[in-house]
Amino acid sequence: MVTPVKAHVFTDTTAQSFLKQAPGQQPCIGSVAFTFGTEVPDDTDVLIAFNRSSYTIKTQVPKERTIFIAAEPDVIHPYSCRFLNQFGLVLTTTQKPLDTEKRNRAVCWYWWAGFDFSDNGNHRGYDWFKTLTPPQKQDKIAIVTSTKVHTEYHRKRMRFVETLSSVPTIGVISAVSAG
Repeated sequence: MVTPVKAHVFTDTTAQSFLKQAPGQQPCIGSVAFTFGTEVPDDTDVLIAFNRSSYTIKTQVPKERTIFIAAEPDVIHPYSCRFLNQFGLVLTTTQKPLDTEKRNRAVCWYWWAGFDFSDNGNHRGYDWFKTLTPPQKQDKIAIVTSTKVHTEYHRKRMRFVETLSSVPTIGVISAVSAG
């Protein structure tokens, strides 16, 4: 039997936001066992800091086994080089030069698909999505987007959606705001 790698996700968000992405909503995937929260267990092998820069993280995990995942681009939530350089690996969209390993990736926000925002907790996760079959193709599109317009790219996205919605031959089913 293989001893699982103990990975802790440093977050103030509920574990459910992450576990709904895993088969059976279980905290073990393969040989990795995940824990979540702002308290880092002493036996943690790998520390993943998810979008948190306003906390002091107390840990004995060596830098080379720490990861920081930025959930927002710099224009929304900039992180200082000093902060990012504390980690062994940084996943971000920042163009800032860092003294640590950096991988430029699209932002990694929570997977809200299937999330029930009412208090009944009826979340549709990995298992539910895995059972879906592709629907019949239509000659229309549906757009679900945020109405945020804080940045130049937010505004460009909204102009694009409005333009598509106004062209009858495109066949937009609906343009819905996700907030």
